Amino acid sequence: MNVREKLAEAEAFIEGVDQDNDPYDLIVARENDDGEDDDGGQNEYDFERAKILGDLPEQLGEFLGKRVENKKDAIDGGTKEGVPYAAANISDHSDYVQHVAPDRVPRFEQYHDLLETDDFPSNDYIPEDGREPDFQVILVRDGDGGRLLAFQDVTRREILGKNDKIRFWSNDDHYTDVTETIIEVPNRIDAVYYDDALLIFDQRRFEKIFDYMDEFNEAAESTIETIVESDVPIHTDQEFLDAATSYPNATRILYAVRERALWEHENVDMDTFEFIVDEFDLSIKVEERDGEEGIVMEDKRNVWEVIHLYNDDHLSSPITEVGYQVGNKDARTEEVGDE
Repeated sequence: MNVREKLAEAEAFIEGVDQDNDPYDLIVARENDDGEDDDGGQNEYDFERAKILGDLPEQLGEFLGKRVENKKDAIDGGTKEGVPYAAANISDHSDYVQHVAPDRVPRFEQYHDLLETDDFPSNDYIPEDGREPDFQVILVRDGDGGRLLAFQDVTRREILGKNDKIRFWSNDDHYTDVTETIIEVPNRIDAVYYDDALLIFDQRRFEKIFDYMDEFNEAAESTIETIVESDVPIHTDQEFLDAATSYPNATRILYAVRERALWEHENVDMDTFEFIVDEFDLSIKVEERDGEEGIVMEDKRNVWEVIHLYNDDHLSSPITEVGYQVGNKDARTEEVGDE
């Protein structure tokens, strides 16, 4: 997908709506009242229309249009690049505008109300029960069935409530205390849905909004189970899982490891892994247990050594013959064996 073109289409959609038809809504997402999750253990949300009056809706639309335009201009200027979403992009995510199809997003169906519902129940931004938003969505309609969704993660710093520090505002030569809740719209857009595509502006917040950490943890467990049954098993699989799930970035990288599936490569066996462990002086071992060689991790702090091993992160310089462990590889040649 051409990300720049999709941004231009989204910008044109926002600019083309009829202001007289009330095209903008601010939709607030909160975890459902009963606290139950769906079958996959992820959050389910209640979506409510925030009561916003005056010219606030138009200000939200103008703000959104500028943010989309800025991303398009950044691609034109070469400061950002449009790339497919990948969990492993996190180290350089500020350099990208990523894209992903909705059917590739974990349980995107729980967000379908945002695409299909016209009459959301209205409520105060902070209702009487005090439930704060998990995230919010600027919803744009064109009057012909088309719509665009702009997602924003919401944190405590955007909400100054009655239980916070003493607050006051200046009015001419005196100060008056503030007793009402003050809401600040985040000065950013984290992701945009338009025309069956999700454009990601901030990867970490996108992953939080769409509950990717649950997906990463589930994928880590299934990935480790697959490794245990492979030709390059890890014997200390439970210790590895416990260590990986205690580091968010570890499960994120394991998500990419699953896609790479190095253990399926014809050139990978325990002899290869033992050579890498010795050659690159890794703090893990190859041991035989129950008649089978496998990786042993005795210290949870060495979880990264195991991840780097299964992610093919060890390279040698043809100039200095120095061995490197690298986390962000930029492939410049074809895979060995490819034409």
